[in-house]
Amino acid sequence: MSVSSFLAQNIQGYNVTDLAKWVSYQSWISENFGQLTPALILIQWGLESGWGGEDISLYYNPANQASGCGVGAVCDHQPNGLAAFCTIKDGVKAYSALIIKGYPHVMWAFSDNGNGTNGLKAAAGALGQGYYSGYNGGTITFCGGSYTLTSSSGARIWATSKYGSPAGADIISTFNANSNLQALNTIVKTNPLPKF
Repeated sequence: MSVSSFLAQNIQGYNVTDLAKWVSYQSWISENFGQLTPALILIQWGLESGWGGEDISLYYNPANQASGCGVGAVCDHQPNGLAAFCTIKDGVKAYSALIIKGYPHVMWAFSDNGNGTNGLKAAAGALGQGYYSGYNGGTITFCGGSYTLTSSSGARIWATSKYGSPAGADIISTFNANSNLQALNTIVKTNPLPKF
């Protein structure tokens, strides 16, 4: 599926782009320092789902997370052992909790580097390598394990591929190649799905 088709995709009545905007909004209202943009979220979902594969459309697990972390109802498991959520709502809520509470260094890197394109590049690297050396939010414990998130010894890795080489390179190249994603690199400050 193309990036444009992925962004326009509807799953259980929800537009994928609106779901990413909802997560961005959740980062905006969270107590953590920093935020996430729909662009970063959508690129991660696209890379994790193969741009619209069954991970997101059948298993409702947009970012291939291993468990619901007590947030989204997990109905089963995918053949690869990762969580299969009962609804897209469950999957997105579980993702939102995990990325905001379990990976705060990604939001920190984005906002610590002036938001915008520089922020996205820093956040992509932080997500890819599992830490951000400028993170100053303290050790986190969420969904198993404790992580300092400031160096490789305290890293929390999402993807073993690290999203390219150097870490985050696939996120950045996808962003640079798609003006529709570039247009979504701003923090969402109003709830796009108030009844979600």
